Amino acid sequence: MFPMEAAASATRVWTATIWAPAPEDLGRTMVQLGMAWSFVRYSQDYVGVETQAKAENLGVHGWQCEPAWEWRAHQRK
Repeated sequence: MFPMEAAASATRVWTATIWAPAPEDLGRTMVQLGMAWSFVRYSQDYVGVETQAKAENLGVHGWQCEPAWEWRAHQRK
């Protein structure tokens, strides 16, 4: 994976910096780690790594988080 640094300010807002080698697909890595969803409306590229992240309850999948596009759809109703 990538080296990563995280820091919190006095207001407790977290920021992270990730250093990635140039050819690495950061979107794929984020989905693989459960830090993002695969947005299949536009691409099927990350479906496999998302399935694995779900099976391992990584990140958003371990907390039953609602994807942003579903949340927005509920707000419109």
